[in-house]
Amino acid sequence: MEFKNTEIAFKHLNNFKLKKVYFLFLLISYHSLTKIGLFFIQLAFLLKNSY
Repeated sequence: MEFKNTEIAFKHLNNFKLKKVYFLFLLISYHSLTKIGLFFIQLAFLLKNSY
């Protein structure tokens, strides 16, 4: 896959998928949201393993 030309690299994705991925990376860029999300993931694993 050639990433020098993004038009070719992401041609197989439609606008909805591109906007969805952009939104996901936008959320990940906020450190506080990532930190809270990591806490809840660890809590979920802890609760899953305790039952």
